[in-house]
Amino acid sequence: AKATELGARNAVSTSRANLKAVIGVPQREELDAIVGPEDQPIAGVEYTLEDAVQRGLADRPALAARRFNVETQRQSVRLSEIDRGFTWSVDARHTRAFSPEGFDHSALVFFVTIPLYDGFRTRENLNASKFALEAEKAVLTQAERDAIAEIEASYKVFSQDRERFEASRVALEAARLNYQAAFESRQEGASELIAILTAQVSLTTA
Repeated sequence: AKATELGARNAVSTSRANLKAVIGVPQREELDAIVGPEDQPIAGVEYTLEDAVQRGLADRPALAARRFNVETQRQSVRLSEIDRGFTWSVDARHTRAFSPEGFDHSALVFFVTIPLYDGFRTRENLNASKFALEAEKAVLTQAERDAIAEIEASYKVFSQDRERFEASRVALEAARLNYQAAFESRQEGASELIAILTAQVSLTTA
């Protein structure tokens, strides 16, 4: 019994330390008196599983970052395609000389650059950018699948726990009535002490 008591105290200390970490209390500070929750029913969720999935996919920062990476890599593909094709530029100039024989000079220059041969550098850069884009898309798809799995599991766990809580509440009330009946029966001499002890164990467990 002493060993069990010491084990229980250790479990309480560990639970307090974990609770302080969860609610943000510094480890050197002590917790105030812990008050149990009020006896009230647990409200159900106000949205369906599909709503939870859609909201989760839209609000998760990690997924938003993945989508941004996909768009960034798509722009890299676009730049590689531009780099592989021909480029052109137009330059308009007007020159005026201030001298005894002043003159004006205007020019319109049109440059076109066409890559004839670059050792397949631009082609391979474009292929590499496309493969990187496909990889980013695959990573995003897998991340969304993982998120959907987590959301669905959490949603179902909460629903099941709510049902278990309601079932436990009914079991508690039944155990309370059973104990009361056993106690009154014992007072009337119609039952043995073992019946009260059994009912008390059932009540404590419930």
